[in-house]
Amino acid sequence: MSSMWIMPCKKSNKIAEYAFSNAMMGKRSKVSALHQANIFKECHGEFLMNTRKIAKDTKDIQYEEMYLGEAAAKLARDPEAFDLVVMPHNCGDIVSSIAFSTVGGQGMVPSVHIGDKYSIFQQGGTNPSYESANEGNANPTGLILSASMMLRQANLPSFADLLEAAVFDTYKNPELRTSELGGNYSTKEFTQK
Repeated sequence: MSSMWIMPCKKSNKIAEYAFSNAMMGKRSKVSALHQANIFKECHGEFLMNTRKIAKDTKDIQYEEMYLGEAAAKLARDPEAFDLVVMPHNCGDIVSSIAFSTVGGQGMVPSVHIGDKYSIFQQGGTNPSYESANEGNANPTGLILSASMMLRQANLPSFADLLEAAVFDTYKNPELRTSELGGNYSTKEFTQK
């Protein structure tokens, strides 16, 4: 039995370029490339080769590579060991699930899908809580932080910094959080704050 994902060189280059440009604009110190090149040698090997090229040209950002299994265990144990992670698409579900459980739920994590002409920015969870959304108490953090990623891609990093700072400042007061994180604020109230 064999399994293979096709990821053209151009696509994995684009992923690596986005990760490092986002890291530079966001003043990140480290990019971690997560992969399964020991299993998916061609696809993930190509991804690593292209990511290494971009990392080599980016002097101010530390670069590391980790096998997905090792990274998943470390992410669950010590999430602060990571600053910005980049990976092929098929690693995303595992990493997303760990991130959701670590930070408080699907509504907390931003995500971006990058294409040739368009990018889609969304919260990281693929199954948002529609019940919470209908009740007006869904956590909008992932969407707001996705908007900051969009601002960085549009080369507006100072606006992205302001948006991120506003989110982090709001989280300093536990009462201002949505109900899934123990607060009393609605989606709208949290967003306005």
